[in-house]
Amino acid sequence: MFDDGELRKTFHERLQELDNEVLRMGSKVGEAVDLAVQALYDRDAKLADEVMEGDDEIDQLNVTIEESAIALIARQCPVAGDLRLLTSILRVTLHLERIGDLAFNIAQLAKGIISSTRKPGKQDIVDLIGEMHSHVKNVLNQSLKAFADRDKKLAKDLHRLDDPIDDLNRRLLKKLADYRDEEDFNWIVDMVLISRWLERVADQAVDIGDQVRYLVTGKIIE
Repeated sequence: MFDDGELRKTFHERLQELDNEVLRMGSKVGEAVDLAVQALYDRDAKLADEVMEGDDEIDQLNVTIEESAIALIARQCPVAGDLRLLTSILRVTLHLERIGDLAFNIAQLAKGIISSTRKPGKQDIVDLIGEMHSHVKNVLNQSLKAFADRDKKLAKDLHRLDDPIDDLNRRLLKKLADYRDEEDFNWIVDMVLISRWLERVADQAVDIGDQVRYLVTGKIIE
């Protein structure tokens, strides 16, 4: 949180600092998702631990940004575009914090899979998870770029980019439904969860895009 010494800075300088902190948080969240999926692929328990341990820093960034934004609203009573920016920052960081939690969940489950004595799962399913992750990474990166550039076109396009992720999730569920081996049951449940969490990461990124459109236009996106 900004201390009293920060009051000598102009209001817009402090806004810019907050803006930068949101992007820093976005970068950390994106890295957490990437490493969580990599931990699953590489069967790397230490990498999964790294993601889980890093979640505290993401949570703290969320708290710091939230406290700072609320303090600016209380002290400066901003209006119009500045108020929209501060409220957008609060909402965007909430979505980023949720993505961080989803990365934590993936890493935690990956570690459980790695430490189990179960046989490795079907490669075609793992490949679908990897394909989903590639699309999710693209959506998340574009949502952060849209926020950084205040680009409503990029933000609006996120809905289209999300469609292949939903399709892949349905394909994965259909493939999993074909497996009949009881030994695969726990692994199937794990893959359903990871697929769902990746889909939710993309949904949160799309929501960030909708918030960018509100920031730019002043219109709430349903």
